[in-house]
Amino acid sequence: LELQIVTAELALTQTEASLETLRKSAPQDLESIRRAAEEAEENMQRYLEIDRPETIKDIEQQVKGARHGLLYQQEELDQLEKMYKADDLTEETEEIILTRARHGVEAAKHRLEKAISAQDHALNVLLPRQTVSFRESEQAAMLALERAEATLPASIKGKEISLKKQEIALGKLEKKLERMRDDRKLMTIL
Repeated sequence: LELQIVTAELALTQTEASLETLRKSAPQDLESIRRAAEEAEENMQRYLEIDRPETIKDIEQQVKGARHGLLYQQEELDQLEKMYKADDLTEETEEIILTRARHGVEAAKHRLEKAISAQDHALNVLLPRQTVSFRESEQAAMLALERAEATLPASIKGKEISLKKQEIALGKLEKKLERMRDDRKLMTIL
């Protein structure tokens, strides 16, 4: 019984410390969760209003730039071919310059194809995934806030009740030990 009392006193001390910590940390935890929910909502709003449209513009601009690059290279090749047909420059120099221009056109075509492929991937895969990710983050933050607002006050109340129960149980143990000691004084032990 004496060991039970010591154990009960330790448990009571731990519960008191835990309750005090919970009382101090609950408002901070709740505020932190509330702030995270607000940030998630702001992030989602910024993504939908600014970041996503800018990303789409950037992707479209890359494709447009690649398309213009191809046109410029093609125009240069066409002009060089016209010029060399009309001019009597040496065949060797002409072939070197035309080969370079053809390679430039091929590279520009490849960049355009790659830009179109990247645009398709970004618009049809990456941006939808990012949108889903932002929405899920926002929803998770809101759920965490709802859960914290509902459970933190209840957990404090639960700790308070647990503390009261432990205090009552300890009091009963102490009374029982006191009665046993009083009974022992009345007995003659041989």
